[in-house]
Parts: sequence; structure tokens; C-alpha cells
Amino acid sequence: MRDLKRLIDRPLTDATPQADEMKKLVGRADMEVAESKHFVMLHDTGSERRGRKRLTRAEQRLELLETVYEAFLLRFYANGIELEVPQEN
Repeated sequence: MRDLKRLIDRPLTDATPQADEMKKLVGRADMEVAESKHFVMLHDTGSERRGRKRLTRAEQRLELLETVYEAFLLRFYANGIELEVPQEN
């Protein structure tokens, strides 16, 4: 599991091209880009920090996505099924 965790934590490729493409597809100038280790997200939720962790709504959503993603990979690994860990966004 330690090896899988290292694979998951490895930095992925630059997400700028994907973010630019997403902005073009959406066509709204007011959309902002938020990124985490494995996800790129467009949002218009503002930048107000709230809660105990003082995160924006976009940061909260990305944190939840990361938690679910890692739990998914680790769950399968624990059951003897090795899924391929993506190396790019």
C-alpha cells in the first residue's frame, strides 16, 4: 500500500491546456479554475473562506474528490486488484 500511496502522490502533468480548453467550451468569462493533485475544476462559487479549515467551496469540493479518489484506489488494492494510476490530468 505504501508503494501505491507514493504513486498516487506523484505530481501529474501541467493542467493549463485542459483548463484553457474547459474555459473555451464553457464560454463564460466569470469562471475560475481550481486545481488539486488529480483534478481541474471550473467554478463560480467565489473565494469566501469558511468552515474550520478556512477553505473556499471549490477547495472543499476538490478535497472531497481527492479523498474519494484515493480511497477508491486503495480499496481495490487492498482487495488484490491493482488499478492503473493515471500519470496525466
